[in-house]
Order: sequence, then structure tokens, then C-alpha cells
Amino acid sequence: GLKTLMRHTSSTKRDIEMDPDTRMKLTSMRTEIMQLYDGPGGEVLAQQRQLTGFSAKELLDEMEASVSKPLDLQAALLMLVEHTENDVEWCLRLRSHKVVERVLALSRRFNSERGVVGKGVGIIANLTNNDPGCVDRLIEKNLAPDFIQTLDNFQYEKQIQLNGCQVLRRLYLRAREQASHGPRVVILGRNLSEVWTFKGLERILCDMRLFGDDATIQNECLTLLANLGELLYNNGMAGDVFSILEVVMRRHASRANILEKGVKIIARLGPSFLQHEHRGVYNIVQAMAKHRSNVELQRVGTRAIVALSKDEKALFCCKSGGGVGVTMAAMQGHSRDEQVLREGSRALEKLCPRALDKLIQTCGDLASVLPPLNWHEYSQGSQWEPILHDSEWDPQLLKNFRADLVSNQRHWGSSSVAEEEDEEESPADIEKLAGGGGLATAKGYRRFGFRENFDAADIQWATNLLAKGRSEARERDIRVLKEQGCQADGLRAPGPTGEQLKRLCDVLREGLNQHYGAQDGELLTTIVGHFCWCSPAWAKEVMKYQGPQVFMAWARAPRFTKGRSPEEFALAYPMQRACLSALSSLCVHDAELAGQVLSMGGAALAMEFANHIDQRMQQAAMRLLARLIPCKKTESTSEQLPREEIWAFILRELKDQDELSRTCAAVAAFEIAEDGWLVGESSRVSDLAVNMLHALSLAVSSGSSSAALPLLLAVGRMLVEREDEGEAANTLLKCQRRDSPRHDKQQK
Repeated sequence: GLKTLMRHTSSTKRDIEMDPDTRMKLTSMRTEIMQLYDGPGGEVLAQQRQLTGFSAKELLDEMEASVSKPLDLQAALLMLVEHTENDVEWCLRLRSHKVVERVLALSRRFNSERGVVGKGVGIIANLTNNDPGCVDRLIEKNLAPDFIQTLDNFQYEKQIQLNGCQVLRRLYLRAREQASHGPRVVILGRNLSEVWTFKGLERILCDMRLFGDDATIQNECLTLLANLGELLYNNGMAGDVFSILEVVMRRHASRANILEKGVKIIARLGPSFLQHEHRGVYNIVQAMAKHRSNVELQRVGTRAIVALSKDEKALFCCKSGGGVGVTMAAMQGHSRDEQVLREGSRALEKLCPRALDKLIQTCGDLASVLPPLNWHEYSQGSQWEPILHDSEWDPQLLKNFRADLVSNQRHWGSSSVAEEEDEEESPADIEKLAGGGGLATAKGYRRFGFRENFDAADIQWATNLLAKGRSEARERDIRVLKEQGCQADGLRAPGPTGEQLKRLCDVLREGLNQHYGAQDGELLTTIVGHFCWCSPAWAKEVMKYQGPQVFMAWARAPRFTKGRSPEEFALAYPMQRACLSALSSLCVHDAELAGQVLSMGGAALAMEFANHIDQRMQQAAMRLLARLIPCKKTESTSEQLPREEIWAFILRELKDQDELSRTCAAVAAFEIAEDGWLVGESSRVSDLAVNMLHALSLAVSSGSSSAALPLLLAVGRMLVEREDEGEAANTLLKCQRRDSPRHDKQQK
């Protein structure tokens, strides 16, 4: 040591003698280090730099050696988080050095330090994500109790609980795979008591309650519960799970992945649970209606109905809950998906075997008669305007293309009925409709915007893919091939023939006399109504074969409306909704058809169900009324619209909490304003204005454009500057001023 001190040391070069490049590097390094220390957590970041290049074993040893050095411990944990996030090879190396046991022991030692526990749980989450062997290590070493207790210390920390839910999901699924006594007995460790299985599930349910608005945590928890349905029911946890599940599905109704897992859980709870909890089918039906365009959710939903229909009492719940209609809607919306068709046919065999047999005898394979549909988000013509400024495109060509798109939204007719020709609109009418904004016009909204029950709740719109009109060349080839003895009907797009439609109407009529069940009538009415919705030619065929009279007869059949128990009445509700929806679908394309339905007593039928206890029935009745009000009426049919009852019905439904009910009522309000009902009705107009503004505020708060559009059309119609309707406009403006914040301040 003395020789070292006495050794001559050379003096450092002065700045002016240093190489310029070296001086610049040293200066930049000094600046970088100063900035690193001045920033938030600078000391920890500087310590992390010193750990760069450490091996897996050295990093773990440094972590354990730094328990008395908070900064060094934080740096070591952060380095482990970074290495385990995406590097699978690092995770494998760490597992060989017992990283799970060592990190979990450290988290238990510092169980009151949020930073240490959060990083420890995050490291274990990364390890189990990249290396399934770490999940096996948790099971083999009986580490699940320590991990669950670690999560309990910080139950309000969202990130810790999210990582914990991910680890528990992987742990339970792996334990279920290794279960030696079947999926109903899941043990989280070789020598662990089953009590820890339920403690972990309680942790999951607690997180679902605490973080109800967090979709990521809910998705993780539901993924776990969807695989443990049998265990939940056998151990008395089904009731608590279902009560939480209902809230989650209602709160996250716009997320198809969450609803899909919710439907799986209800199906896994089994038909025995459904005997005591009848709301399960209702939640499945609502989820499938909300995301009719999502093929995966429709597959899961149809499988759930098949699974829940194995018991007699559960089968009754599926029938009264609308299982036939929602299954048929799934098949109609995805007629090219083999899995939906297969599972849907299995469900219909259980729910309405008699009608399904008649349907197959009449139409053959359902895939051959169900027209293909397309699901898309409706785009307005304004979205095309930026393209029109591009010099490389012909503006007139794009305008014509846009007009063709708008005209083909709902009126793409069929080519299956060779004897009938579709009445197409002239190009001038189409151009006028497209240039008027499509949905912003009364005609455009009636045809394209006001959706039927089939796709009303979905964010996407269903359109028929059949070519508009018939291809004369194809029809000519078909006629020639038939003359040669060939079966050429398969060259046409899928759809029913005129003879099949006639036979379906006859079967419906015969079924009413032969005491078919309510679900049999629901199936036949649903498919006939769907054909009417798809094509005006098919709607006219159904009208020719007295389809509306048959629908009304089924809806008013005494054996479904009189002298029965409430449970038996409930079986008929879905069938009666299907009858109202079929009549509404019949009125979509042609005002003349709507006038014929009105002359047959369609409005009176709708008003019979206006005060029904079933909300979906009220929606179907309001939708039918909205279709009938604007049709061309003669003096004899105008008296069949009961204005007093319709006014009360609209005012009541505009205040409803359900969005679909308010939307249907808003369309009806627009139609009565368009038809001149507001003249001389000052008191009612005032109530209508208040309710419409209330419904519009709810639509804005929920961000629903489909609910706001009919309200805006109705408000715009009331504000039209005409002398005979000036009173309505003034009333609306007064209501708006009265509800404004500035008016409230002036009153104070």
C-alpha cells in the first residue's frame, strides 16, 4: 500500500489539451447522468444501470441481498419486471433458480410495502404468462395460500388485483386440468385443503364487485368462472356468482367478449340452477340480441340453449324466455355458418320439434332457404365527400356509386320467385333519396334507419345480400336448363319459392286448428316474417296467401289468451311478439302493404298489447304502430287509428328507461308530427316536447346515435316554420329554454 502511494501519478490533461471528441463524450455523459438523477426515481434508474448485464442467478441474489437497501431492492425488482415481460428465455432461466418461491417470499416479507408487493405480483404474472412451468411450480410447492394472502393485503389496488386475477386464472385452469377427481373438484396444491380453492374464488368475486367498471378485470374473472361452472353450482356459489354476473353483463353490454363469457357461465351452471333462477334465459336472449352480428356470441348462445334444454323445467324457462326466436334469429343472421346452423337446429329440436319437422318438409334444408345477410356500420354520404375532391376520381361516378349503395340497403330483392317481378324505384327517386341525406329524410329513415326487432339492438345493421331485381340472363339460362330436364333452381340465391311461401302460410293456418303449441307458431311466424323483411316480392306473396290474417289469428287465439295460468300465458308471449314483428316486417317495403294491414285491424291489434306486462311486447306493438301511421290511408281506414290511446302510449314510452322503447316511441312521435297530429293539441304537444328532450338527453349521455336520430328528426319536424304548426315549435323552444342551465340561474 505504501509503494502505491509513493508511485508517481501522471496529472490529468487540461480541458484545452484533451481531444475534442473525448471532451464532447465526457460532457454528454455528465449531462445525461445529471438529468438521470434530477428526474423522478433517478437514483433507482442509476442503480438499474449498474445491474445491466447481470445473469438470472446474480440478479436474484442481488434482490435478496438488498432487503435492507430500499433503492437497490427497487432497482432489482424493476430489472426482473423488464426481463420477464416479454423474454421467454429469461423466464425459463429464472424458474431454474426458484424465482417464484423467492419472489413470493420477498412479497410476504414486505407485505405492507405496496411498491414491493406490486412488483412481486407483476413478476409472477409475467412468469406465468410466458412460462407455464411457473404455474406448475405454484401447484407443486403449495404456494397458492401465500399468493392469495398477498393479494388480500392490497385489495383496492387495481393493478395488483389485475395481475393477481391473471395468475389465479392460470392457476385454476391448470389445477382443473390436473384434477384427478374430475372438474368439480379443483385443488390448488398437492397437499392443500379445498378451503383455499374457495378463498381464491372469493378473492375473484370481491374483485368483480370492487372493480365493476374495469372491463379488463371483469374479462379475466369471467374467463376463470366460465371454466368452473360445475364447481360453483355443486358448492353453493351459483347464486352469488349469478347476482354479480347480471350486474356485469348489464354494465358492459357493449362488449361482446364479456357477454360471451357470461353466457358460458350461465350454461355451465346447468339446467338445475335454471329451475330456480329464471332470469338466466333472459340474460342470454338479451346478450344475443345486443350483438346479433357477432357470430362467436351466436354460437355460444345457441350452445347454451341446447345445454339448458335438457331438463323439463329448464326447457319451460327456455321456451317462455324466447329461446325459439333468438335461436332462429341467430340462424337467419349467420345462415352461412355451419356451427350456428347445427347448434340452432339442435335447440329447435328440443323447443319446437313439431314445427321444425313441418318446416323441413316444406323448405328442406334451412341453409337453402335462408337468404345471406351482411352486417356493417351504416355510413352516411358525407363520409364520401373528401374523396370527391380527389382529381383522380370522377365526382359523378362516385355520386352514382354512393346512390347505388344507399338504394341497396334494404330493397335488395329476391330472384327466387321467378313468376314475380320486383317493383324497383326509378333512378331519379334513388338519386333524390341519396342526395337528401339518406337517413336524414323521412323516406330514407323509414326504409333504412328504423330497424326491426331482428337487428334493432345491435350496433351494426343487417342488409340482405340478394341482388336487386332479377338477372334476366340467369333466369333465361335457368329456363333453358329446366326444359332440358335439369334441376336449375340451385343457381338462384338462397330463398323460398312462391310455392314454399304458400305452404308455410297454409301450415300456420292448419296449426292453429290442429292445436300447435305456442313455440311451433313462434318458429313458423318468425321465419315467414323474416322472408317478408328480406324482399318486397316475398312480402307480397305472403299478403296474397293471407299471411297477415293468420298472424293476427295466432296472436288472438283464445287458447293463448284466456283461462290459463300465468306460467302458461308466459309461454305465449314470445309467439305474440313474433306475430307483431312479422306484421311490422310486412310493412317495411311498401306503404300499400301497410295500408292493407291497417285495414285488417293492425292498429287495433297493436293497441291490445300496448299495456302488456312484457316490455318487449310493448316495443313490438309500438314498432308496428310506427309502421302503420304513415301509410296511405283512405277515409275508411283513417278511423282505425285510435289517436287518444296512441298519444298516451307514445308519451309513456318516451319516459321509459329502456333505450329500444324510447327509440320506437320517438319514431312514432316523428310519424304523428309528419302526419299533422300536432295541430290543435297544445297541452299534449307540451308534454311531448318535454318527454322528447328528456329522451334526447338520455341518448346523448349514452352516446347512442340510433336512439338520437329519430328524436332529432321529430324535433326538426316540430320546428318546421309553418303557420299551422307554429304552436308546436314555440312549445318546444319554451321547454328547451326552461330546461337550460341559464334559465335555472335566472330563476334563482
